[in-house]
Amino acid sequence: MCIRTGARPDIEFASLEARHVEETPRGQRWRFPADESKGRQKERTIYIPEEIAEIVRGQLRRHKGRVFRNEHGQAWTLDALESAFRRLKRRLQKKEVTPDEPFIPYTCRHTYAKRMLGGFWGAPVTLEVLAGLMGNTPAICWHHYAEWSQQYTDPFWTAIQGPNSIRETFGSVK
Repeated sequence: MCIRTGARPDIEFASLEARHVEETPRGQRWRFPADESKGRQKERTIYIPEEIAEIVRGQLRRHKGRVFRNEHGQAWTLDALESAFRRLKRRLQKKEVTPDEPFIPYTCRHTYAKRMLGGFWGAPVTLEVLAGLMGNTPAICWHHYAEWSQQYTDPFWTAIQGPNSIRETFGSVK
């Protein structure tokens, strides 16, 4: 869920309730009022892909209160998510798979950012669109994610290797 939505694991994914879910003609979105969002200064809206919206609708039919539950039917908490990640990491290591560090719930949000910039689920998005999707400012997205996208790093390489390179200007350099 967090990889596909970019939701913050604790204050968005684990806190989602029916009152946050809004169905629109274009699809589902989750809205968190300012006092329930990071920084408590502005409302946070998360746009939900249809395959996730279907799961949420099913969860809403089954549960009152928190939407997402673990295998025991208990609402997820950040501690429970972190514990599940530690267990998963141990299982992966037994299979000689070493996950990227740090391997924590918040890593899902960064995976979402990389996939959105790279066009994993459709057309690549700009940092400005990513900022809107993640509830960040463009400056924060630039700081954290620009290096992961060729659309932002290629212009730097192009700029330094322009037509008047040192070889063209002075010949062979030794």
